[in-house]
Amino acid sequence: NHTPMPNGTGLMGHESTTHSAIVIPKPGSNTIYYVFTADADENNYVGGYRFSEIDMSLNGGLGDITAVKNVLLFAPCTEKLTAASHANGIDIWVITKELGNHVFRSYKVTCNGIDMNPVISTVDPISGSVAGYRGGCIKVSPDGTKIASARFLEGKWDLFKFNDATGVVSDRIMITQPGAITLYGVEFSPNSRL
Repeated sequence: NHTPMPNGTGLMGHESTTHSAIVIPKPGSNTIYYVFTADADENNYVGGYRFSEIDMSLNGGLGDITAVKNVLLFAPCTEKLTAASHANGIDIWVITKELGNHVFRSYKVTCNGIDMNPVISTVDPISGSVAGYRGGCIKVSPDGTKIASARFLEGKWDLFKFNDATGVVSDRIMITQPGAITLYGVEFSPNSRL
């Protein structure tokens, strides 16, 4: 109805974050969804990554946020937030990036909810600062085997391998765009080759 759900205001995140929010359906449910949010540079990322639960059976079928609201995954965060299907075709990975280092966290979402013990991946450092990891898009390829991430203030992209069965991010390759000062967006072709 284009109106806020009764408990739907006050969700954390930030309107200027690269990936301010993503919505993930709870596997095995027709009514439960999770909203994941990320804070922004304007707040020094202190609000972190959080999630809230939507139950579409509430509010006469119009849905509402349950008592599971703004639950902290970790802080501080970056603006990198994406999701990918699990290799089993049922579960979902929510992939985040720590601030100031080369660490990714992959959270598994199953029919039991969100596993609060993420898969931790530390990728090999390559020349360039970790500052480029703060903003800019991050995407998983349609076939679930790669992740592309813009290094916003450096004119570079990172390309990683992603294991959609284990949630591990690995094998970074840095790609430089000659003459670019900033890069923000990333996308894969439908066949995941480009």
